[in-house]
Amino acid sequence: MIRSQLRVDHIPDRCPGELDSDRIRKLGLLLRVAVAPEQEHFLRQALKRGSRRLGSRGEKRMITGRILMHAEFDSLAREYLPSIAETAQIEDVAA
Repeated sequence: MIRSQLRVDHIPDRCPGELDSDRIRKLGLLLRVAVAPEQEHFLRQALKRGSRRLGSRGEKRMITGRILMHAEFDSLAREYLPSIAETAQIEDVAA
């Protein structure tokens, strides 16, 4: 078994500045290249540990889900993105 040497939870933490939509998309694309689909188990473990910017609580949860969505880890992203009922309660922020 090959374990990923890359600490995927460190990638967003080392990104300078705020995680705006463009950076979230780019981090997802980087994650897609860095983590093979068959290594999803290791990615799941890293996300459970959480990091400064990734996790399952509050704003971290949405950011994590969006990065996973862009990385095409769809089933894992669904665990972090809000349900349809929850999205109806999210306030739309004017750009």
